[in-house]
Amino acid sequence: MLLIQAREGESDNIGPGWKVPVGRQAPARSRTLSPLSTPTVSKLTLSPAWRALAAHREKIAAASLTELFAADASRAGRFSIEAGELMLDYSKHRVDAETMRLLAALAAQAQLPGWIARMFAGDTINSTEARAVLHVALRSGDTRFPEGLDVMPAVRGARERMRGFVDEAQRGG
Repeated sequence: MLLIQAREGESDNIGPGWKVPVGRQAPARSRTLSPLSTPTVSKLTLSPAWRALAAHREKIAAASLTELFAADASRAGRFSIEAGELMLDYSKHRVDAETMRLLAALAAQAQLPGWIARMFAGDTINSTEARAVLHVALRSGDTRFPEGLDVMPAVRGARERMRGFVDEAQRGG
């Protein structure tokens, strides 16, 4: 267990000189990330759709939320969605109908529906780690996912490791 001790003359919430346990010390490892092979994000930020959205942001940035709500009485309903018990209210952000149109154009230009389909299919779309993203698998109740490339044993192992970590943290160990 790693202990942190207050420096001489320094006070903390417990008192000067007290040792505070903060858990196990992590093993030493490299703190540098390997360079990306292609600048995929910068390609999108150079796109016409991105530039149009950035220009629109400059226009709407000066508008206050008070002004936006005053100009559109149905703003709260038009800029919020509900799914089950979850409500996403983005009416309290500087968006308008033009913002939403430009965001949809950016999603189309980035081929978002195709990338979503590839994610659900378990295709290798994480370019930095050269593997499939496991967002869908982590939330899947299926015993096998995706079809033809079962990653669920690794997912179950990761869940068990997380559960063990949480249990250990709650015990103070």
